[in-house]
Parts: sequence; C-alpha cells; structure tokens
Amino acid sequence: GFGFLWVKANLTDSIHPPLISHGHGSGYLSEFSWQGCADYSVPLSIPFLLDFWSAFGTSKVRMYQSTLLNQAMDLLEAEWHHHDADVMRIAPRRFHGP
Repeated sequence: GFGFLWVKANLTDSIHPPLISHGHGSGYLSEFSWQGCADYSVPLSIPFLLDFWSAFGTSKVRMYQSTLLNQAMDLLEAEWHHHDADVMRIAPRRFHGP
C-alpha cells in the first residue's frame, strides 16, 4: 500500500518519518525524501493512478477490487479447508467495498 502526508507549513518542524537515512537533520523534505532503500516508483505512479480511476470510475474500480478479494478469500478458504470465519480474519467482509 501507499499513502501520502500533507502537513501545514507551520507544523513541518515537528513531523518526522519513522525511518530517516542521510536526510536526517536536513529539514522536512530531505528527511521524508531519503528513507533508506525506498522504492520511489509507488509515489511516482500517483498521477497515473488518479488518471486510471478517473477514466474507469471509482465505483467500477472498487467493484472489481471487491470481486477479486472475494474470489481470493473463497480460494483460500477452499485450499486451506477453513470456514469463512477463519478467512475473515485476513480480510473482513466489511473491508470489501460496494
């Protein structure tokens, strides 16, 4: 997964990432920009992700994701010979979307 953080300018001195590499002590942007061996492909893909969601519609994308999640849970349940209650611990149905 991936998330992004927006911080008011007057609070940037009090916000630090959990991992700081050689950007330590160089200010807010440097501390968040250089975190160890980070993979920068994820944040760089955000504009394309937003374009994709916009092109297909959020409802359609969420429905597709929900369908895939349900199929994966059914497969795991069948392969592991567990009941729905056991698989629910992995991905509760309330997390599935529309």
